[in-house]
Amino acid sequence: MPTPPEWGPPELTDLARDYLRLVEVTQGGGGDPADRSQAASARAIVHDQILAALGLTRDEPFDPIVWARATVAAADQRVTTAQAPPFETNQPLERYRLHHAMRLADFAAFLGIAEDAYLALVAGDNHLSAAQGRQIASRLATSPWLINEVAPTPDEEELDEILASIEEGERLGYWRVDAVTGEMEGPVLLAPEPARPPIPSAHLQLAEALISLIAVHPSGADPDYRTLRRALEGRIRSVLELGPGELLDVEAWADDVLDGDISRLRR
Repeated sequence: MPTPPEWGPPELTDLARDYLRLVEVTQGGGGDPADRSQAASARAIVHDQILAALGLTRDEPFDPIVWARATVAAADQRVTTAQAPPFETNQPLERYRLHHAMRLADFAAFLGIAEDAYLALVAGDNHLSAAQGRQIASRLATSPWLINEVAPTPDEEELDEILASIEEGERLGYWRVDAVTGEMEGPVLLAPEPARPPIPSAHLQLAEALISLIAVHPSGADPDYRTLRRALEGRIRSVLELGPGELLDVEAWADDVLDGDISRLRR
């Protein structure tokens, strides 16, 4: 049986809605028998219109009721997604999932990726191509720049410019602006912080992913939160090469990583 196309023409959806309305009238036990007879004639006409639109004949196996229900359901889902207000600032994928009120597996399928690929994205592993990132953004009716996990990363030249600006500010000092009077005070030189060993990028990635996940799910009540949390903790333990019996407070570890403290990272 043909399935409703992902972005089907509106006339097919209209035929599906008309057909289901006529089915309800013809199969109903009450009402005027003349109305049911008239609805049955109209139902046969709409049935033929559906077959013609799909390029089918009455000799081919086709259940118009099943098809009509699937077509209407797909159209209603698209309307719900299209009407969901877009975010104005960048957000993690999990916030988009909760915004659209979808379960993990359904949301991954909606984005056109496998569930494991979605779990990897939530863990900060942006393994997607630019085309896949644009596909996900298109499904969410937004820009890739507004999705944390698929936003394009700056190239080396852009990173060098950012770091140079920071170094210049630290060298020359910053200016403070009084929020009430608007007066400027400066330059203010910040005391240099003691040098610390660099944090491995994989640790930073996972720590940021965990803190982000907790921020999106403060109550932990979402039915898929534990699945996401277990997958992320498994990646953290793997990166740290921890054995099954070794204990780790992952939230404290993530805080230490983001604070630049690597004392708990040494084995």
